[in-house]
Amino acid sequence: MACRVAARRLLGVADNATAQEIRGAFRRKALQCHPDRNRAPNAATEFLEARAALDLLLAPAPAADAT
Repeated sequence: MACRVAARRLLGVADNATAQEIRGAFRRKALQCHPDRNRAPNAATEFLEARAALDLLLAPAPAADAT
């Protein structure tokens, strides 16, 4: 749960953001931190973190255990 909160914060999306909004936020973040566009030493790391956040938020949420 905390990972999803951090991922949403990284991409700057609300808790109820749609998949389309999440993808748009990732694209904006990617334009800022992609290593081909940003020569900062940590750009590649930031880009990989944004990609991991995208993957996490678009993955189906695990179902709560009903037992």
